[in-house]
Amino acid sequence: MSTFQTCAVLLDGGKEVYRPGEPVTGELVLDVTENVTVKGVRVYLYGQTLVKWDEYSSSTVGGTKDYVAREKYFGRVFTVFGKGQNVSGPNHTLTTGQHNYRYKFTLPKEGLPSSFEGEFGATRYWVKVEVERPFPNFDKCWYTGITVLDDINVNDYKATIGRAVVKQVSKALGFGNAGSLSLNVEIDRGAYCAGEKVALKVVVKNESTKDLGKLKAQLEQKIVFTAHNETKNIHNIIRILESFPIKKGEERVWNNQLLDVDSIPASTKMRSCHVIEVRYFIRVLVEVPFGLNLETTMPVTIGTIPYGHTPASGLQLAVPLRLLLPRLYATPNATAESTFLKNQMGILSAFSTHQCVPLSSITPSHLLDRPQLRLHNHALLLIPPQRHRQRLQLRPHSILLLL
Repeated sequence: MSTFQTCAVLLDGGKEVYRPGEPVTGELVLDVTENVTVKGVRVYLYGQTLVKWDEYSSSTVGGTKDYVAREKYFGRVFTVFGKGQNVSGPNHTLTTGQHNYRYKFTLPKEGLPSSFEGEFGATRYWVKVEVERPFPNFDKCWYTGITVLDDINVNDYKATIGRAVVKQVSKALGFGNAGSLSLNVEIDRGAYCAGEKVALKVVVKNESTKDLGKLKAQLEQKIVFTAHNETKNIHNIIRILESFPIKKGEERVWNNQLLDVDSIPASTKMRSCHVIEVRYFIRVLVEVPFGLNLETTMPVTIGTIPYGHTPASGLQLAVPLRLLLPRLYATPNATAESTFLKNQMGILSAFSTHQCVPLSSITPSHLLDRPQLRLHNHALLLIPPQRHRQRLQLRPHSILLLL
């Protein structure tokens, strides 16, 4: 039987979403099956971003080159039992039974990007519990994640954004002039929160002699991962609005047509993260058969403080953006933990409760079907189960036909 039967890392009030500057408080419940000598029991709070991908390279051993970048925002420790970290002195005995310890941290007020999960990297915040034991015993560790949302107030952005573009339409095969096509677009705000709606005003004038394709509006996401002065770009279409084809001589008008903003990660605030940047924009286009589409784009910010709220009263999103992080797992000792990381094993989707799951329960059937990021610095577990990433970020876009 294991010396440590269970370990629960509890957050006060069951809270999982935090803002910069807020306290992170809770209780550690540790069940011990027999008396055990320890140096100390400590709780750590970490925040970090890690980016990693690999590409084919004929000049490197193994044929691939790793691109890795990381940013560490903070690392704090709170000793709840025994002697402090790196402090000499006599060891202590944890007696048989249940032990309850309180812990408290305060998040930094500045420089914390919002939690994010991506294909080639992530920003994560997590609590680590460590029971440090004297040599030759191995330490025991448990982890649980929290979500941090940067303060991005949509009320601070420009009220309206407008664009106007005009295009000459060719008759056939790019020859001749069939007339002009104009597109005027305006959105009501420059920033939105998840769960809000974009109000679109669009006027299309088809002053040509050709029937055109559909009028479309798309909310799009671009993620830029940076490592070793190289970038990896991911482009996602979040949601689409579209109308029927536009006939020759027709004028098509959208007056405050609403485009839903899904539960998507917040934009990256300037200078908060230098290795992952999340951007959004709205693209409005008219399909031109056998030619280049007429289109325009408008950048938008996805924030965390809704429209009409102040930072003090607007701490909840219109639709809560809860990053579905793996909740808790345990590694029996430092050697096993190192092996676990080096083998790039995936995170188990079963880790969704506050119960300890021993490493021995991991089997290949639990693992992801894609490689895991190599992990750095205090076991930053980056790639969630695929079902989590789909629910968080890559939810299939919706297509709405407008009459």
